[in-house]
Amino acid sequence: MRHFRDWKASVDVAQLDGDGLKDYGKLCGWTLAKAHARGGDRRAMAAHIDDPRRFAQGVLEQAIQHADLAEHDHGLLVAAAAGVIQ
Repeated sequence: MRHFRDWKASVDVAQLDGDGLKDYGKLCGWTLAKAHARGGDRRAMAAHIDDPRRFAQGVLEQAIQHADLAEHDHGLLVAAAAGVIQ
């Protein structure tokens, strides 16, 4: 881990094993979620959402699309690692 003057650090993810990479991903997700939660005006967001059920459905659909894309990308990675893709 390298430390910088601004108290930020970086991690060489190539050095992480599966568990370390999983933990690093969780930490990155938590950090991003916390930053987004602090950055907004909850009343303005609630007014913008309008219909909570429609908003939840939209979030669900977007999450499914991202999961499908991640699954597809993972398949390509596995195939490339197995030497199937040149």
